[in-house]
Amino acid sequence: MAAEPTGGASVDRTLDCLAGVAIDAWRLSRLFARSLGVMAPIDANRMASQLRFLERSIDSQLNDAGVRLISLDGRAFDAGLPATPVNADTFGPDDELIVEQTITPLVMGPAGLLKQATVMLARRP
Repeated sequence: MAAEPTGGASVDRTLDCLAGVAIDAWRLSRLFARSLGVMAPIDANRMASQLRFLERSIDSQLNDAGVRLISLDGRAFDAGLPATPVNADTFGPDDELIVEQTITPLVMGPAGLLKQATVMLARRP
């Protein structure tokens, strides 16, 4: 039988798992929000309200654990931004870039960065 992690290792593993679940919930909520456009208006309004409630609930619980999800949409991109671009090879070194879309959010924990974001870049207009 494997030994249980103790102390900091256990907390780190728990925060890592929480970050993974939070990212999955964030991605699902974005997908669900996009699908609201094809629903009948009365259904879409009800579902949008339920989605907002769920998002507030998740944010509150993450906040209680000291965890924040951060979307980088619209931010200037540079090498110091904790994000992995999926399309960086399509731009030159002198291009001024912005984050066009956050694919997975940046996750900050009580002690700092838990997970880097994954982003899609575009040239600054």
